[in-house]
Amino acid sequence: ADVCFYLGEFFVVLSPVALWMAAGRPASRRVWLAASLPALFFAIMYLASPSMAGVMAIWSTGLTLYLPWPLYAVSVWLVGVTVIVAMRRGDPVGMALVLLAAGGYAPQLSAQMFMGLIGLWLLARPALAPTPSPTWSFRY
Repeated sequence: ADVCFYLGEFFVVLSPVALWMAAGRPASRRVWLAASLPALFFAIMYLASPSMAGVMAIWSTGLTLYLPWPLYAVSVWLVGVTVIVAMRRGDPVGMALVLLAAGGYAPQLSAQMFMGLIGLWLLARPALAPTPSPTWSFRY
C-alpha cells in the first residue's frame, strides 16, 4: 500500500510537465519569472528548514517530500506557468490546477475531495466541449 502511495506522489510531481506541454506553452519571460516566485519560496523554505517544509507540505497538500526537493520546486514552477498561461487564455485548465492543488494529494475533508473532483471535471471538460466560454479571465 505504501508503494502505491509513493508512486502516486511521483505521478503528482511529474504531471505538471504533461499539463505544461498541453496547456502552458508558449509563455513569456515575465510569466516564467512570475511563476518562479512560489518555486523559489519553496526552495528557500526547504533549504532553511527541511523538516518544517515537510510538515507544511504534508499538512497542506498531503505530499511527503520523499523525492529530491528540486523536483518539487520544478513542479511548482511548471504549475505556476501553466496556471498563468491557461487563465490568460480563458482555458479551464488553469482553474483546474488551482483546485487540484487546493484539494491536495491526500484529501482529509469532503471539501478537499470536492475541490479535487471539480478540478478533474474541469480537466476533462475541454475534451467534451472544445470551445468553452469562460465567464472569468485573468490578466497578467
